[in-house]
Amino acid sequence: MTHGMSPQSPLVHPLGDNRQLVDLIAEVTRQPVEKVRQRLYHEELRLGHNVDQEVRQSGIIRNEWNEALMRFYEQTDSFLYDSVVWNRNPKKLAMRQWVGDYLDRCPDRPRTILTFGDGPGFDSVFLAQRGFDVTYFEVSELNCAFARRVFEHLQCPVRMIQDARELTPGQFDAVVCLDVLEHVHAPEEMVAQFASYLRPAGKLVVHAPFYLTAGRFVTHLNSNRKKYSGAIKRLYGRHGFVLEDGRLCWDPLVLAKTSPDAARTRNRWPWQTMLRGAGMVFWGGRFWSKPYTILAGLLTPPDRRWREGLQP
Repeated sequence: MTHGMSPQSPLVHPLGDNRQLVDLIAEVTRQPVEKVRQRLYHEELRLGHNVDQEVRQSGIIRNEWNEALMRFYEQTDSFLYDSVVWNRNPKKLAMRQWVGDYLDRCPDRPRTILTFGDGPGFDSVFLAQRGFDVTYFEVSELNCAFARRVFEHLQCPVRMIQDARELTPGQFDAVVCLDVLEHVHAPEEMVAQFASYLRPAGKLVVHAPFYLTAGRFVTHLNSNRKKYSGAIKRLYGRHGFVLEDGRLCWDPLVLAKTSPDAARTRNRWPWQTMLRGAGMVFWGGRFWSKPYTILAGLLTPPDRRWREGLQP
């Protein structure tokens, strides 16, 4: 199934073409096409299906950090299905569009952007197509293999990095990190790294739904939920970031590496006040994740058209 796309559509190719998507996943995972098609279909029925099934079979403790989870991240191909389906979910498409539009309209338009943990690489492609100088960083070899083929097919000039030692201080105007921090053992250390990679007044664009640990969110960590859900100052403020902008549901937030006084001169304080107020809602996730998980399911329904051609 193929749908028409403009060159800068958030529905980055081959997200809109099931046949090519299945072939590409089969190529990088070395799995039979029919098996890939079946797994992708079940992922479209329920986002997170493949990761959830594999976690259950492996005996890994859900939502807890341990050595088994680290090995799971290194060895599984389940996240590739999860990432691909999430990247064409209407909510993620809207998020990608918002990020590109926001960075485009900034008075001090960023030139160099680091997409940190971009998995299959679709955010990197979208931003590169809009004229930004993009560096893609990802530790998963499988995701890197997938992203490399996407970049090559689209002739997209994205620089690929797998070793963080290649990232140097003050190298970027913006860091885009979407749906990563809720998975990692030490989010504060990662935020500190982001601060070091950014130039003065650089921007951090981040989406981290810490409050989601119930249901299908089996690799979001409870330890992070209890510390960082609804937090801005605790996680970002101590590393020199101040709130600048974002969407009301924090999908995403934009933080600037600058002083609080400089941030206030931008005359955005009414909207910033509303964003901080939304944080009070997410703060409740520290105590109970299930209501947020139910609401997230209602707000992120799958697009049924992507099931066409995948049915067993």
